Amino acid sequence: MREILRSLKDADADDSAPEVWLTHLETGWTLSVYPSGLIQLEADDKKQPLREMSNVELDHVLDLWEILAEGDAKRLLRANWREVER
Repeated sequence: MREILRSLKDADADDSAPEVWLTHLETGWTLSVYPSGLIQLEADDKKQPLREMSNVELDHVLDLWEILAEGDAKRLLRANWREVER
C-alpha cells in the first residue's frame, strides 16, 4: 500500500488517473487519495455525505486505509472529516 501511495508523487505518473483508492466491498466505503494530499471518503449509499481531509500525510493515509481494510467503518468515521456537498 505504501508503494501505491508513493506512486502519487512520481513525476512519470499517468495524469489521466491521478488518484488511488481502496474500497471495502462488504461495507461499500471507498477512501480515495489525490496527489495534493486531499483524501475523500464516500459510501455506496449516497445518503451518506462525502467526507474530505486536506494535506494528509502518507502515514495517516496508511492508518486510515488499514482501518478501512478491517471494515471498521465506525472507527473510520471518527476521524477528523469535513462533510462536503456532492
